[in-house]
Amino acid sequence: DTLTLETIEEINNRVEPYLYIINGDDISVKEENVILKFLEEPLKNSYIIFLSTASHTVIPTILNRCQIWQLQNYTKEELLQFITPEESYLLAIGNTPGQLQALKGQPIQDMCVLADKMIYKISAASLPNTLTITDKLAFKSEKNKFDIDIFIALLEHRIIEAAKASNDTKLYASYSLLRKLRVDYLVPHCDKKPLFDKFLIELRACMKGEVI
Repeated sequence: DTLTLETIEEINNRVEPYLYIINGDDISVKEENVILKFLEEPLKNSYIIFLSTASHTVIPTILNRCQIWQLQNYTKEELLQFITPEESYLLAIGNTPGQLQALKGQPIQDMCVLADKMIYKISAASLPNTLTITDKLAFKSEKNKFDIDIFIALLEHRIIEAAKASNDTKLYASYSLLRKLRVDYLVPHCDKKPLFDKFLIELRACMKGEVI
C-alpha cells in the first residue's frame, strides 16, 4: 500500500520468495526513487513486476533497471468475447476488457448528449456555464455523476467522429487539447478536477476560434 524506506527494509528481512507487483501509475516520484535500489539489487528468489500505462511517465532510472515488455493491443475479435453483439458499439470507446466491463451499465446515451453539447455548443456558452460541466463528472467515488475516465474516452470518440464529418480545423485543435489532458492525467496523484477546468476553458476558446 505504501512504498517507504521502512517498507523496503521490511522486505529485505523476508526469507521467503515473493512476487512484488507495483502499480507505477499510482505512486509518486518520491516512491519511485525509494524502490531504485530494490529494483537494482532484488532479493534472491524475488520477482518484481512494475506496471505502467505510459513509459514516458516513469523516471529513466527505473526503466534502466528493468527488462521491458510492451503488451500488444487487443484485437477486435478478442474484445468481442467480453461483450454481447448488442454491446458492440462499446468498442468505439473501450479497447481493453477492463474498459468494456466498466462501460457496461454506464449512462452512455446521456454522456453522448453532454459530449455533443461540449463539441457543438460550448462556443456559445458563457464561461461560468462552461465550468458547470465539471460538476457533472465524478473525479472520485461520487454517485449520480459520470465517471471522468469513461467520459473522456467517449468525448475523444465523439470529437473524432465530428472531425471525420467536417473539415473544421477547430475540431482537430480540440482533439489535440483532449490528448494533452489525457497525458496530464497519467501523472500519479494528479488533481484531475482543476486540470479538467483548464481544459474546458481552452476548449471553449478553441471552439470560439480564439488564440489559446
